[in-house]
Amino acid sequence: MHYVKLYIFKLIDYVPGNEPLFPTAFVPLGCAEQSGSHYFGGKCFYVQKLMVQLKLIRFGLFLNIALIAAIFFFYTNQISKAVLDDPDYKFGIYLPIITLLFIILAMRGVQKDIKLIRSADRLR
Repeated sequence: MHYVKLYIFKLIDYVPGNEPLFPTAFVPLGCAEQSGSHYFGGKCFYVQKLMVQLKLIRFGLFLNIALIAAIFFFYTNQISKAVLDDPDYKFGIYLPIITLLFIILAMRGVQKDIKLIRSADRLR
């Protein structure tokens, strides 16, 4: 019997006496999450370069989709095989999906700004 929680850098088993599951397997997940947050924080400095900002947003969209795929299709599958039980999802596992929606909204906003600038250049 296992009662486990998946955190970004580790998997904690709350049943006393059980051996740790996957002690170092979650380092890539944590690194991807940390680099993604630093990556998205750095995009705000590209205000005047909209095409560069659009490329960065598209790359960030790819990173976020890869993170969601890793969480839902790899890590939860491996944990459910080790624990021999179906996972019980809480609110925190859906946060990357909410982030994905905000990335899509940001990409749409930048695309609208690019269209607006191009239409203003045609009027000049």
